[in-house]
Amino acid sequence: TDHIVVMNQEDEIIANDNGLCLGKIYKIDGMGVDFSKKKIEASNPSYPPRKLVYVGELSERKNQIFLVKALRLLPNISLTLVGDGGERKRIEKCAKKYHLEERLHITGFTKNVGECLKNADTYVSASKIEGLPFNIVEAMASGLNIVASDIKGQRDVLPKECLFSLESEEDFVSLVKNPYKCQFDTAKFSLDNVLNKNIQIYYECAQVQKHLAENL
Repeated sequence: TDHIVVMNQEDEIIANDNGLCLGKIYKIDGMGVDFSKKKIEASNPSYPPRKLVYVGELSERKNQIFLVKALRLLPNISLTLVGDGGERKRIEKCAKKYHLEERLHITGFTKNVGECLKNADTYVSASKIEGLPFNIVEAMASGLNIVASDIKGQRDVLPKECLFSLESEEDFVSLVKNPYKCQFDTAKFSLDNVLNKNIQIYYECAQVQKHLAENL
C-alpha cells in the first residue's frame, strides 16, 4: 500500500506502529457533514434529562441493548431509538423483560431525524466500534448533552467527560443524570472544511505517485 487514510487517532497509531504503508498516513475528520441539508435545529436540554435518543442501525455493533438494560436504572426517563435493524426483536424482548415498553420508543426508518434530536435532552451511544461517528457530530451540532462509550472514534470527537466505560452501567447512569455541559465546536467536521482538506491529501498523493513514476 502506498498511502493510508484513517479517521481516528488509534487507527493512525496502529498503521504507524505496524508499517502498514510505504508512504504517508493521513488522518482526516471523516467525509464531512453538510449541516445545511441536515436542518439541525438547536435543542434546549432539560436538567435533569428526561428524554434520551440514539440514531443508527439497530445492531449488535451499535449495542443499543446496553442502553435498554440501563434504562431500568433511570426511572422517569425515556429512550428513543431512531432506526431499524436486525436487533430490533431482541431489543423489544429486552424491554418487555424489564417492563420498559412504555419508556422505549423505536421509530423505524425515518427521514425526520432532526425532529427526533430536537425533542430530546441527551444523545446516548453505547457503540462497541466506530470509525468517526457522524451521528454524534450531528448531535453535537444540535446542542444536546452527549453520553457515549469510551471507544476509538468517539474519543476523537468528544471530551473525556462525556465518555463512559462499557463495563459499567453505573458509569453510564451517573453521566446521564449529571451530563457534562459544554458547547461543542463542529466546524472542523463541516463538509466544506473536510472536503478541502481531503482534496489536498488526494492531490499530494497523486503528485507523489507521478514523481515516482517519472523516476522509475
